[in-house]
Amino acid sequence: SLHAHTAGSGAADAHHADQASSPIRTPPPPTPTQHAYLAICCILKNEHGNVREWVEYHHWLGVGKFYVFDHGSSPPVANELEDFVAS
Repeated sequence: SLHAHTAGSGAADAHHADQASSPIRTPPPPTPTQHAYLAICCILKNEHGNVREWVEYHHWLGVGKFYVFDHGSSPPVANELEDFVAS
């Protein structure tokens, strides 16, 4: 749900303080028997330091297919992801 926040509104401030202190809940990783139903398509360039962690995190969230378009990285980002690619 969406909550409007107005500066100086004590009730709204208290509500947001409660939300800030509550832990973020993430879904459990998918089991091996679940079928992929979610895909991500992205375009990236020179994201060598972040792309593996990004793929692993989104896979843990339940993404089963990734369509990654490399927009001229040097060297190609495919080198970072080759062990993820299904043959």
